[in-house]
Amino acid sequence: MVNRKTYFWRTYAGAEIDLEEETGNQLLAFEIKYRKARSIAPKAWVNFK
Repeated sequence: MVNRKTYFWRTYAGAEIDLEEETGNQLLAFEIKYRKARSIAPKAWVNFK
């Protein structure tokens, strides 16, 4: 099992990172967007094995 820490980051000016994951010495940052227009998952995501 991988030990991950998750964070949310925002500056006082309002800039933000939606999700940060820290695993060991690696830090990943994710920007998450939602659009109602796309109601199905991308084909590459569905077919990923």
